[in-house]
Amino acid sequence: MKDPDTLSSKDGNFTLGFFTPQNSTKRYVGIWWKSESTVIWVANRDQPLNDSSGVVTISEDSNLVVLNGQKQVIWSTNVSNITSNASSQFSDSGKLVLTETTRGTILWDSFQQPSNSLLPSMKLSLNIRIGEKVELTSWKSPSNPSVGSFSLSLVQRINIIEVFIWNETRPFWRSGPWSGGVFKGIPTMSTYLDGFKGGDDGEGNANIYYTVPTDTEFVVYILNSQGRFEQTWWDDEKKGMEVTWTSRKSDCDVYGMCGPFASCNSQRSPICSCLKGFEPRNKEEWNRQNWTSGCVRRTRLKCERVKDQNTKLSQVKLQELLLFDFERVATVTNNFHLSNKLGQGGFGPVYKGKLQDGQEIAVKRLSRASGQGLEEFMNEVVVISKLQHRNLVRLFGCCVEGDEKMLIYEYLPNKSLDVFVFDPSKSKLLDWSKRCSIIEGIARGLLYLHRDSRLRIIHRDLKASNILLDEEMNPKISDFGMARIFGGSEDEANTKRVVGT
Repeated sequence: MKDPDTLSSKDGNFTLGFFTPQNSTKRYVGIWWKSESTVIWVANRDQPLNDSSGVVTISEDSNLVVLNGQKQVIWSTNVSNITSNASSQFSDSGKLVLTETTRGTILWDSFQQPSNSLLPSMKLSLNIRIGEKVELTSWKSPSNPSVGSFSLSLVQRINIIEVFIWNETRPFWRSGPWSGGVFKGIPTMSTYLDGFKGGDDGEGNANIYYTVPTDTEFVVYILNSQGRFEQTWWDDEKKGMEVTWTSRKSDCDVYGMCGPFASCNSQRSPICSCLKGFEPRNKEEWNRQNWTSGCVRRTRLKCERVKDQNTKLSQVKLQELLLFDFERVATVTNNFHLSNKLGQGGFGPVYKGKLQDGQEIAVKRLSRASGQGLEEFMNEVVVISKLQHRNLVRLFGCCVEGDEKMLIYEYLPNKSLDVFVFDPSKSKLLDWSKRCSIIEGIARGLLYLHRDSRLRIIHRDLKASNILLDEEMNPKISDFGMARIFGGSEDEANTKRVVGT
């Protein structure tokens, strides 16, 4: 297919072809609905054509490619080890598919590599075992389809699924937990977002998608260049898309706008206020309307005081990390009985517990005698709550109640790697195949931390005792108390003290 040729779906609604965005001179290969003003997928987002010399074809290695006037590949489906000829199909759902000709095996499809649009039956997905996900990425601007600052993806903890919008590596918006039909953080969902389905299959795979009745006009969700996730539908009279719902109706919808122990109300001025009994942590910044540092207690909480009491707030979107109360943790660990104790580290003792739903957990209890315990506790909560990979230990939640501070992790039955490596009898259980598998798993986890995660993490305390093993001897990196978050362009930093291994 040469520019300006196009290819239409059988029903004539979707078109694959070359287009130029408004206020731009660049040429792109994309898919649009009825009009070039409703582009829903772009191939060569970061490699635009400077003229009308572009060609879409199947290459010698059976990949779908876009070539410029010099016959150079500027975009490819980039599927490796294709053993036979391939062909492409364009379906009525707006999906572009590359299939193996002999067996009909799907090699690649555009729904697995979306741009900024979520179409009916397209799945946002997450596989926490291998760290793979299907996510949306915004355009840089309405006239520039290259990858922008915002992305939208699923986040999963235990059985809780949420949708997050990220501004680079920082959380920008979240949907609240998925309840099987609606997202709890979207009060209007029953009105505007009917048709969403999905969940967790119990094997580490989660997905969310939506369907629309056949007699309904075209509905698509778009992550725009300002980080808004918008429901739009085709207005046949106006011949364009109309916005019927947006994720960000006010600044209060921005993640963490007012910081800890503060609430946000778009009907007030200023919109942020400290909870009762709290005051701004940084009054100077607060008065400048920079509220992100939040609030702190005016006086230390003492429950025996008559005036200290709970405060009820309604219609509030709470934090995404699960908070366990002390009584519940004590119950599931048999009051921290010695028989439930798994071990002891610099942080404090670790206990085994079992939740009511049968989920086994490991509870790290902060020792009062730990000089660096509080700092490491906060660091571990901040770091690992943002990470998801099959070779990283999963943080389920935490408990902060009075002087008690605990981290709640998944339970891994084979304990740590040092138990096997340094025990003459148990080391025999690790043949070379298993040792290589463990090494590869650790390497994958480190690669995710250093390069592939949204945050660039340096562990700083990686050793055999911090590598935990699940029931199948798969390694999981743990203990992020000394970890350090680096900026995307940083490769060194002063940590101010000597730590780690």
